[in-house]
Amino acid sequence: MQISQFFLNGDVKGAIAYMRDHEEFKDILPAYVAVFEKCEYRTFAIPDLLNDILRLYQVYFRDIFYCGLPEAEAADTLLAQLKALLHMPDAEQEYLAEKLQSVFEAQGYHALFGKTQGYYGPYVWKDTVPAVYSVELPGGTAEYTVNILKGFVFRSWMDYLTFGRYGTGGWASPDGTINCIEQAYDFESERFLVSLLKHEAQHTVDMKQFPAITPTDLEYRAKQEELHNSSKMA
Repeated sequence: MQISQFFLNGDVKGAIAYMRDHEEFKDILPAYVAVFEKCEYRTFAIPDLLNDILRLYQVYFRDIFYCGLPEAEAADTLLAQLKALLHMPDAEQEYLAEKLQSVFEAQGYHALFGKTQGYYGPYVWKDTVPAVYSVELPGGTAEYTVNILKGFVFRSWMDYLTFGRYGTGGWASPDGTINCIEQAYDFESERFLVSLLKHEAQHTVDMKQFPAITPTDLEYRAKQEELHNSSKMA
């Protein structure tokens, strides 16, 4: 079994055991032991309140992926603690997310809160630089604004669990904007030009044309477009 499978299965305890049995992981094992076994959570070069918020997410990750707590139970604890920290105990979830975003923006950071693939985990970055790309799809060529996101502090749960080895590279917004995490791409590569641009551009077309499309069908259609163009570029 490859170690990536442990992370894809959300099994950090299994990943740590695997590292202990394989010499090639001796350099990164102490970092996992510190966070998940000793609760020595990471701190970031950001204001204290922002660190306090991100620490609550780190506890949530440990509860689920190391301690095996059900996600719903860990989420209830996370949301209650966030509300207590921000002195808004009765806030609805949508308003809580808006408040968290405004707290980060007040300190000069961009932030996005919510769930990715079933788990809470914020994206926090410093700079957004827009660029325009022409993307050809079966329905024609159109220009898309691509926000290049720079200076990441936090990149949700998979990036956190793997210390940056795996993680989301980008996503499409409902308004048709494509968001791209700068550190994830070589901008001349097929991975950027096809796996991100064409894939996410197809998402924006489908979300506009089929408002009730399911996430599964949305991904299937974009993957078909991606695979078709990957073979053309090969």
